[in-house]
Amino acid sequence: MTSIVDEPEELDARWLTDVLRHAGRLGAGEEVLDADVAPFGTGQLGRVVRARLRHTAGEDVPTSLVVKLPSADPGSRQAAAAFGAYEAEVRFYRDLAGDAGVRTPDVLWGDVEPDTGRFTLVLEDLADAWRAGDSVDGAGVREAAAALREAARLHAAFWDAPDVADRAWLAAPARTQLLFDMVAPYLPTFLERFGDALDADVVDLVRGLAPHAADYPRRAWTAPLTVVHADYRLDNLVFRDAPDGRREATVLDWQNVRVGPALVDVAIYLGSCLTVDERRARQDELLDGYRSDLAAGGVELAADACLARLREASLFALLLAVPVSVNLRRDERGDRMFLELVRRGAALAADLDAGTVLDR
Repeated sequence: MTSIVDEPEELDARWLTDVLRHAGRLGAGEEVLDADVAPFGTGQLGRVVRARLRHTAGEDVPTSLVVKLPSADPGSRQAAAAFGAYEAEVRFYRDLAGDAGVRTPDVLWGDVEPDTGRFTLVLEDLADAWRAGDSVDGAGVREAAAALREAARLHAAFWDAPDVADRAWLAAPARTQLLFDMVAPYLPTFLERFGDALDADVVDLVRGLAPHAADYPRRAWTAPLTVVHADYRLDNLVFRDAPDGRREATVLDWQNVRVGPALVDVAIYLGSCLTVDERRARQDELLDGYRSDLAAGGVELAADACLARLREASLFALLLAVPVSVNLRRDERGDRMFLELVRRGAALAADLDAGTVLDR
């Protein structure tokens, strides 16, 4: 029987054979002969490896898989377990992905121990057919339209749905409140690390909002709610060109998934993945496309309501950048990513006059 593994070295031929049999991909007498396992991707909360397989099955059986494991960094692992990140991703793929409407990798096997943080998740490898997004390098409007199309499909699938609100791992208010309770205490550390690299108006905005961040869920988590990815950045998306000329997106890394306001995902993308000038020039067009895709899924959202919810949602990533950026394993790329997220997110919030959302 397949069980959770703790290290990439445990992903041997026997274990991978069990996974493929569990997924119905191997027939009687077929097996994995060996596997070459190597690091893959840039996960902040966990390790991602690719297993290249040699097996006795036919061409329809994959020759490579992506496997996700907990972080090797104790601090990142502890934070991920406390936030319910590992449990959320495994359970999303097992319990919700089939009904989500959004394009995701196929899951072959997954299991999690929520209390210990042990988990293993085995996914379809999309790397050869799709291009990875990059939150540091950014992307253009075609990628933005594709990303928001997938977000709309997800949001429409679970819009105001009572059954998802009953899933504690997904909808428990404490899981979101914990994040925002951390903003004010970590503000000094955040400013010590990043303050000199940020413009004064950005620092002033963050400094003014942070003391009231604990009130944010109460202000923003109002009906209608839906399932949101809640980390909707380019690092968590891959793209390809469709036969009709449109760009298509697939959504990865569901560790932050939760029940929340739909515009959270839209605000994260607009406020981190486009340059400020490009976002300002194309924001209305992209929001119109998002609302049209919602309508195709049976959800009508008026333009003024969409903009009002975007204003509230623009603070989500900006506030959470404070504790998250100083609690994960630090590296140069991560620092660049968080700086750009805060700069662009602050510009979005300022353009929407969101600095007053938390005014008492």
